[in-house]
Amino acid sequence: MEKQFFRFKTRDIIGILTCITGMTFYKYSNLAKDLFLTNSHLTQQYAEMLIKLDNRMTNFCGYNFKISGFKLIENTERYQSYRMNLKGIRGDCKILVKVQKLDNEELQFLSKQQKEISLMPYEQRKKEPFVPIDFTDILIPTESTLNKLNERVEKFKEIANNKFAISSENESNGNDNLQVNIFRDVNNNITQLAKGVQFEIFEKLSNLAQNKSILNEYIDIIKISDTDTFYRFMNISVSYSENAIFNIRPLNAKYRDYELIDTEYTDKTYLDIFRKLNKIKFQYDYKNNYEISGEELKNELKASKNNYFKEKLQHRFTFLKWQLIFMIGIVFFYKQYFKIVNYQRIYSGVVENLSKNKFLKEKLGNNIYIPYVAFKYNIFKKNFSFNCIAQTGDNKIIITGKSLPNADNVLPTLNFFDQNKKQIKF
Repeated sequence: MEKQFFRFKTRDIIGILTCITGMTFYKYSNLAKDLFLTNSHLTQQYAEMLIKLDNRMTNFCGYNFKISGFKLIENTERYQSYRMNLKGIRGDCKILVKVQKLDNEELQFLSKQQKEISLMPYEQRKKEPFVPIDFTDILIPTESTLNKLNERVEKFKEIANNKFAISSENESNGNDNLQVNIFRDVNNNITQLAKGVQFEIFEKLSNLAQNKSILNEYIDIIKISDTDTFYRFMNISVSYSENAIFNIRPLNAKYRDYELIDTEYTDKTYLDIFRKLNKIKFQYDYKNNYEISGEELKNELKASKNNYFKEKLQHRFTFLKWQLIFMIGIVFFYKQYFKIVNYQRIYSGVVENLSKNKFLKEKLGNNIYIPYVAFKYNIFKKNFSFNCIAQTGDNKIIITGKSLPNADNVLPTLNFFDQNKKQIKF
């Protein structure tokens, strides 16, 4: 039996595969990193809203542009950046978003520092390396901060439920029951912040008139603590080319009516935070539903014009169709009319009747000549009225009359006129 030079055991195979896998991940580390990184960010939805609210973007890309794709390109404890793609009426654009994570204590410190710098003379202020922050802009609570807020509200809800327990003794207290219902819904509203829900709960609580003590306790619960963290937008830019770059955040001085250095951080409770977020969402919904860009207005007018001409052609086609049907009806009617009305028979009947008329024989003699008979046939009464000329040589008499129904040669009514159209009595 020959000896085997190479003999692999299970652990050897596992070791080789692990080594190959490790080398592969090292070689393609960027690809591997993208596979395991998140494909969304808590600030993404609000970044898209701010882009839509910028009139420069809607004028350049239209209102119906689409934002797709997400790639996290920087992910540290304090700074995060991601890219997205925008497709509008002018083509593809690139979006870059940079956010900074700050806690409440840092925000207060930066606001205080900014205020001190704003009081300096302009020349001295220019020498400071401090970059002004727009504290009027939105702040988005981080996921950990929302979870902590949720826990605080949950604990308070237990206290509130005990204080406002629904029983037969206080069922008549409508204000207390209203607060109980409000407190029960608080947690659901908080946990759905990333979905852009409206936080009407806080507005309702701030307007309650009864039970000031419990309301004050609740306001203490929703106060922002020093360790609560938030994302702020450092930069949102949309680039179409090297010569077309739009800075959505921070806004240039041309597109704001205030100085960044003069803004202060004044948010005390989450009610202040949510009011700003709701304002952005309200403006976004309004713009989506009621506004339109110049380019899209042009397209709509073009479409409206096309629809107008299309509708006009449709009306014309309908008119021609009914006109054709009407003409066919008239032809059919006259065809049936001439089947019923026989001119030769009517002419022969009138001539036969008038040839026997005594008055005409007396005036014109026996050789009466009737060159024509003009008549109108009533298809419903089945009789006709007529006029004709009876003559002998130069003597002429104009005759009008009417026949009996279904009797072409029975003329009970006859009137005679001379060449001057004066009636001749007989």
